[in-house]
Amino acid sequence: MSATSEPYAAPATALRERLRELLGFAAAGGIGFVVDAGLTNALIAFVHLSPLLARAPAVAAAMATTYAINRRYTFKIEGERRRHESLRYVLVAGLGIALNYAAYAASLGPLGALAPHFAVTTLAIMVGVGIGMVWNYFGFRRFVFAPAAS
Repeated sequence: MSATSEPYAAPATALRERLRELLGFAAAGGIGFVVDAGLTNALIAFVHLSPLLARAPAVAAAMATTYAINRRYTFKIEGERRRHESLRYVLVAGLGIALNYAAYAASLGPLGALAPHFAVTTLAIMVGVGIGMVWNYFGFRRFVFAPAAS
């Protein structure tokens, strides 16, 4: 590496790491979305729950799934599960779920989903997930999986 390129090495490495992290977070979110939308729609179709009631267990399952993926692969946290980390995750994700669920519920009316329909329910889930995802990334990055202080 030349002397002129050395000052750029650390920022480039940090940028690559942040991009890897964002892509990992998006992948975990995509898997969580499949769990959330799949379970929500299955509970509506087969258990005959309302779209609002069906969403609660689906979000809980998606949250557990994304925690495991984000901890291990996105933010690369290894070792023993820490109680405080889990508590912080639940608190940050809880606020994310509130934002997600509020956007989902608000979207059902304008989308004409007073009667359950797979496409409308899934679109409303996408709206909620999109809003919650922004909060969750920054909350997880800053409060849950923050790099250890040196």
